[in-house]
Amino acid sequence: MHAKRVLLAHRDSVVQELATRALSSIGVGIDVAINPADAILHIAREPYTVIAAEPDDKVLAAIAEAYVERRPVVIVTSLGTETAVLDADIVSMVVPVPYDPRTLVGVILACVTPIPPAGFALGAEPLRDSE
Repeated sequence: MHAKRVLLAHRDSVVQELATRALSSIGVGIDVAINPADAILHIAREPYTVIAAEPDDKVLAAIAEAYVERRPVVIVTSLGTETAVLDADIVSMVVPVPYDPRTLVGVILACVTPIPPAGFALGAEPLRDSE
């Protein structure tokens, strides 16, 4: 069995920072893809337990091709307008936009660890994207 590993394919720098801190603190490996092409490269060379991505047909096709037998949990964030992408059978769940970055990271955490460690918190301060 492979160690739990997450691929985060999101441009939102707040989500990247929060997810990296939260997952690293509980010993889960995380890779951040800076764009769809980078996500496809990661998918081709690393087995992931969870892939959280913005909707992109090429990324979802790469996931379907790379994970023929054992599929990762695939979390897509969406406004609900990319129906072809969201109807793909590879998508496990959709987090609607707009969302609080802590919500998305909480969903990712729930997929890799059913019970957060004692004293674990994502933080109470409101977060803003620095873009």
